Amino acid sequence: MTLHELARYFPEGSFGGVRDAVALSMGQSGALVYSVETEKGTYILRIHGGNHGSWQQVSAMHALASGHGIAPLVVHTDAAAQAIVTEKVVDRSFVAAIGRGETRAAAFGSLVELLIRLHALPVDGAKVGRQVEFAESVWESQVGRPGFPAWAIPLGRKIVDAAEIFAKDARLVLSHGDLHPANILWDGTRAWLVDWERAGGAHPYLDVATVSNFLSLPAEAGLRLLEMQEKAPVVGENRTVFATLRDYASVVYGAVFLSLVEDLDAVELSSREQTPTLPECFRMLSTRELALSDGRARALIAAAFFKQCG
Repeated sequence: MTLHELARYFPEGSFGGVRDAVALSMGQSGALVYSVETEKGTYILRIHGGNHGSWQQVSAMHALASGHGIAPLVVHTDAAAQAIVTEKVVDRSFVAAIGRGETRAAAFGSLVELLIRLHALPVDGAKVGRQVEFAESVWESQVGRPGFPAWAIPLGRKIVDAAEIFAKDARLVLSHGDLHPANILWDGTRAWLVDWERAGGAHPYLDVATVSNFLSLPAEAGLRLLEMQEKAPVVGENRTVFATLRDYASVVYGAVFLSLVEDLDAVELSSREQTPTLPECFRMLSTRELALSDGRARALIAAAFFKQCG
């Protein structure tokens, strides 16, 4: 978009003129995201890429999370254009913060504080995510494709295992629903959560299960993070529930990444043993041996998620 086109989202009386803009991303949802500098400050503009119903849900979650200090402050909403303007948080990398001894505890502690605050909000009025239906749908759409790794086929059972837990475990909280590190900002002092496309009702362990997978935390480290959130030891059956939900999240994210690969036959997915780990994939992305826009990178990340499953 040109600066003139972007100016429509920034009323001059509130923001002054638009000076500069940088396109940041276009997510899987189709949302357009810009960092926009105006005469009165720098902001993030997010233009929704879905239908009106999903826009209503996303904008409501943005507003709720912003109002409770979980997400950056919403300063303007344009319902007709399905656009949200928030204050810009300068991201100093959550992953870098947890990788440094002097900031690791503060970063994890801040993330857990946000999850506690989020999970305490009422689920009423939030769309309860159809977790299993989505998981089954994305899995079934991928497992039968030519080139799907044969060694990963039995992992479909992980979705069944999670469905059994959801059926008998009535615990439900307001969940972010897509808690990977790119959706966690670290401003140098505290964390913020962004991208509320998949927020809704979910099991209270699922957010920690998801971020534990993306960070490739060992089992005990993931449990310690969950215990911080729950403010209590996680023992007995609850340990099994958490392990099951970690495997479930790995399978779902693996299938989602495969869905972004146009031709699996064109990408050789090796055996489980030869598949790189998720940290190895992320290292290759950081050194530009892989590019996330490339089908091979997405397929390797998918296989790495499958490899994580116990």
